[in-house]
Amino acid sequence: MIFRKTEEKDKKQVISLWREAQAYFREQEIDQWQDGYPDEACLDLDVAKGSSYVLEDAGRVIATAFISFDGEPDYLHIEGSWITDGPYGVIHRVAVAGEAKGRGLAGRLVEEAVAMCRERGVQGLRVDTHQDNRSMRRMLSKNGFTYCGIIHLTRDGAPRVAYERLI
Repeated sequence: MIFRKTEEKDKKQVISLWREAQAYFREQEIDQWQDGYPDEACLDLDVAKGSSYVLEDAGRVIATAFISFDGEPDYLHIEGSWITDGPYGVIHRVAVAGEAKGRGLAGRLVEEAVAMCRERGVQGLRVDTHQDNRSMRRMLSKNGFTYCGIIHLTRDGAPRVAYERLI
């Protein structure tokens, strides 16, 4: 399995993973990613920034995530408190192919992000998710993240539960 930056040739597969995740959320009655986000324009921007990553297995993209060290405007205000005060990494838009779930791939994406944090001397990795996204919240807990509070998305004001992992 290969972890690498998303390339132009991967875009259809990444969008497909996002659509699959959107359908899963809809089935589970989780009001996350139900407004068309993330979309192709979002992916184009992520790829242009060099912040979109994939896990490839036998030539097929089976997981994806956005990993950045540019800060996150949504994290400026939190009802609670972050663990660290300095620079931090962010992981967003995590999606795993349905047939690949249960293989620890989301955890693998987290570990890759942690390795990137260590390379940069960054002390914290932050993430947020919908309150009802129990599978993501379990994965975060299992992978060393601590609940820090509630943030609100800039794009629509929606609340999200926020976590950070000390590196």
